Amino acid sequence: MKNTNKGVEQLIYSNCERKFVLRIDPKNDAMIKYNKLYQSLKKVSAEWHAGHVQWFYTWNYLKFYSDGICISASMAGDDVNLINGGFNKGEQNITHGKFDIEGTILKLIFDGVEVNGAFNNDGSIIIEGKINWDIFYPIS
Repeated sequence: MKNTNKGVEQLIYSNCERKFVLRIDPKNDAMIKYNKLYQSLKKVSAEWHAGHVQWFYTWNYLKFYSDGICISASMAGDDVNLINGGFNKGEQNITHGKFDIEGTILKLIFDGVEVNGAFNNDGSIIIEGKINWDIFYPIS
């Protein structure tokens, strides 16, 4: 649903029981930053091994290029310099896709699957997921 109120666009997304309202001021240049690393919130999982719990931590990363290419990967580390140094569109071990911006909506296409996202005024990007949403912040 899209509402316009006093020059501020409101995008209302709902997924299951959650509702997200983004207020995006078209005058605010909070759009995508090219060749900049975006990091998701930390993902936590656990497995039971030999009588104890083993915890795993991962982050999802995105990077966008001005030619419409975007890359994505999930990594166990959060060392920005190490990740950013090897995270480029020439690498073969990361997912390559395309993106398009339609107004304040970001469309990502990876392996023929399209997902939508939106820009937030703080520079972050919220990406729609099948079960839950993910938020990415520019970090480098």
